[in-house]
Amino acid sequence: MATKKKMLQAAAGAAGGGPPDITDVFSTYLYEGNGSTKTITNDIDLAGEGGLVWIKSRNLNNGSHYLFDTERGVTPSAGKFISTNNNNPESTTNNFGVSSFNSDGFSLLGGWSGVNGVHDHASWTFRKAPKFFDVVTYTGDGSTTKTVSHNLESTPAMIIFRRTDNTGHWVTWHKDTPLSGYTQPFLRLNGDFPPTSLGEYGNSLVPTSTFIRTPVHSNAGNSSDSVNVSGASYVAYLFAHNNGDGEFGPDADQDIIKCGSFTCDSSGAALVGPDLGFEPQWVLVKNVTSTASGGWWLFDSTRGFTVDGGGTAYLLANSNAQEYSFSGSTMNLTNTGFKMPSNAFAPGQTFIYMAIRRGPLAPPESATEVFDVQTFTGNGLTNRKINTGFVVDANITWGLNGKPACLAPRFINGMHEVSAPGFGYDSLPDWLDDDYNDGFIYPAVYSYNNATNVPFISYSWNRAPGFFDVVAYKGDGTANQTFSHGLAVKPDMVWIKNRDRTQDWWVGLDDSIFNLDGRLNDASDFGSNVMGTFTDTTVQTLNQNQYATNYSGDSYISYLFASLPGISKVGSYTGDGTTNGSKVIDCGFSNGARFVLLKKASGSGGEWYVFDTTRGIVSGNEGRLELNTTAAEAASDDFIDPASSGFAVNGHINQSNETYIFYAIA
Repeated sequence: MATKKKMLQAAAGAAGGGPPDITDVFSTYLYEGNGSTKTITNDIDLAGEGGLVWIKSRNLNNGSHYLFDTERGVTPSAGKFISTNNNNPESTTNNFGVSSFNSDGFSLLGGWSGVNGVHDHASWTFRKAPKFFDVVTYTGDGSTTKTVSHNLESTPAMIIFRRTDNTGHWVTWHKDTPLSGYTQPFLRLNGDFPPTSLGEYGNSLVPTSTFIRTPVHSNAGNSSDSVNVSGASYVAYLFAHNNGDGEFGPDADQDIIKCGSFTCDSSGAALVGPDLGFEPQWVLVKNVTSTASGGWWLFDSTRGFTVDGGGTAYLLANSNAQEYSFSGSTMNLTNTGFKMPSNAFAPGQTFIYMAIRRGPLAPPESATEVFDVQTFTGNGLTNRKINTGFVVDANITWGLNGKPACLAPRFINGMHEVSAPGFGYDSLPDWLDDDYNDGFIYPAVYSYNNATNVPFISYSWNRAPGFFDVVAYKGDGTANQTFSHGLAVKPDMVWIKNRDRTQDWWVGLDDSIFNLDGRLNDASDFGSNVMGTFTDTTVQTLNQNQYATNYSGDSYISYLFASLPGISKVGSYTGDGTTNGSKVIDCGFSNGARFVLLKKASGSGGEWYVFDTTRGIVSGNEGRLELNTTAAEAASDDFIDPASSGFAVNGHINQSNETYIFYAIA
């Protein structure tokens, strides 16, 4: 959450500064180690609230998972770590690990390869918060009645126990682990065992909203799986399950964490959603079929969680192996959950999961938090980094000398050429690498992304409530299909592209703006309506079996844009023919528009013009691009002028009595 928003919430006088956002309590943060000291700023208050930091090297074999928490703390020279892929006791190594828990993240000490070697790392931070997560430590007493208090303020749905003073397994209890003949079966996070091979705790492990009971293991003498050996030291990580009772977001009414289970159908497929109720950003999954072993898969959308095909990255919590990526479609993201396609697993197999919602839940406070524009000259080198300052969910890269505008969304392993109706370039998985917190790289060089000495422009969006969203969906061939979105307001403009066929990019606007639909790759005027009504949660697509938006079995990608006061505006205006900059389009901005997409929608139509302040929105001739063509940038006319409330229009984009539509960002 932005610092300004935290200050406003604190000023409101609410306990803890008001209802938290998911961005206040959880973070996936990717970084490259530097072999020295390093500070990770992820805006999670660990110093004041406490929590857990989990770190794993991504491209290092034999790189353990290292967990640090505020209850066990740190020493002056190193953090106290335990690893989910082994049963070793807690260790403290000089010049290694988390050296401090900060008000906005954590700091690392030393260059140990596991957490700060000069290669890629992933970190996941869980902040203590009611109805989300808690950490407790305790000393065992060997009884069957010992209780440990917690502050989760709800009954835990998943508890991970770990002995820290000696060897011990990561004893894991999940509310949906199949009974398999036991009354309280458990699992090991550090192993791939099915629950039937481990044992149980009987009825004595009893979690409530205020305490957990920590019994002695039912198998006499098996202290490695005990969570209550007399005199032993333990840490427990407690995770909640929200079921319509979450208290997160601006109105304190949103769920952010779910713990559940699913079973593959007769084809081996499974769909977790729409009952999940949100799009996850982090998922932990374990096969708990009584006769099947299976590791603990760990997915997150920052490293790569695609909607179909390859590209979904995963780590195993029970293994020190490097990160892998599915070559085929095995685990995929949806806008309301996640899924396994047919033949991914054997029919009837059961899995448990923990899923954490994608954020933020609150709209952005500044356009720079969610939109970036910058120019660069291609250098013909691989792995060119573009820094935006935020996670990039969609990017348009455009060659100013006549290359096509290419649009790449985060959760599709490829890109599409906007000016062409073709099915795109999903077959180029190395077009753009966006698994960064602050931008992306061009990992390979193509003529339309980083060719030597070619001028380019890059536009980047972050998905956020009230501003912008991206949704992938499958056509069902029925009339009036709807698909859900996470914009939390009614979209003002929607783009839809069929990913499987040579079809146009269809553009629909809210009826209050313009009541016909157009094509993004075409200069013609607006015509028939292929999209129906928009609501705060859905978009309706019309025309049964139409290839454009809803052909049965076809894959579609949609981009949704909304007007957010002071940040973005979708609207229309009628030209008055003036050429002196007197026609001002008021967007409600305070410092003018940084980006403007504009098209004449009446008469014979017109190009989709793009202007931005990086190339120049000035009182004179400025550069303009055409989204629907591959024409080079032109700068021979004065089409647009600056205005503090938005922008002013002249000449060709201000013809008398013609209707124009626009999308502007402050």
